[in-house]
Amino acid sequence: MTKSQVARLVAEGLARETFQHVTLGHFDVTALRELVLAEYPEVTRCRYDALSMVDGIECDALDYLVQNREVDRARCAELTREQLDDPLIFLLCPPGSNGDGESHLLVDGIHRLVERHRRGYPDFRLRMAPLHRAPRVDPDDDAHIPWGDTDLVPGVGLVKRREQ
Repeated sequence: MTKSQVARLVAEGLARETFQHVTLGHFDVTALRELVLAEYPEVTRCRYDALSMVDGIECDALDYLVQNREVDRARCAELTREQLDDPLIFLLCPPGSNGDGESHLLVDGIHRLVERHRRGYPDFRLRMAPLHRAPRVDPDDDAHIPWGDTDLVPGVGLVKRREQ
């Protein structure tokens, strides 16, 4: 299943989007979007050079994210101006939770970030919520399926791919 297919299902209320981080766990992105709109409405504008640290290591974080996250280029290309203007969502991670110091985890918006950069936008907008407030999901619950781990089976619906 592509990111675009999942985005359509989420928009129609037929699915919930999740995000999995290797050490910090599984997050309910659909619920996180609702949370930040209600409780963390402040939007900050950032330039790409602000993305300079990943797991406490100084680097070009945009390149790192593109190389280490699944990016559906077709999804990027179909994003509208309005969608590109939606703020990204980062989680503020306290020291020791994701590397040595305080860090920020991009949970929602990798496609918007990549496409804004590709189209030459000078910056991006973001909202931030503390890690401890992020809604979690059970990774074994088939109702919450990361987009890269699913197939749409006719007559059945979303089916989680299982490790062989």
